[in-house]
Amino acid sequence: MRAGKVADWQVISYGNTLHGFANPAADGSIMKSALYDARADRRSWAAMQGLFDEVLV
Repeated sequence: MRAGKVADWQVISYGNTLHGFANPAADGSIMKSALYDARADRRSWAAMQGLFDEVLV
């Protein structure tokens, strides 16, 4: 982002989560590295809604 001279950006990281954290069907049975995390799912959706509010309104 810096190399592209993008002035306004952010990275959001959800600790102790695995791939698929926003997929309620991800129970680790198919891939141990894919596991749903309800709290991270709620937080990521809230962040996405904030982005929508900022960009689309």
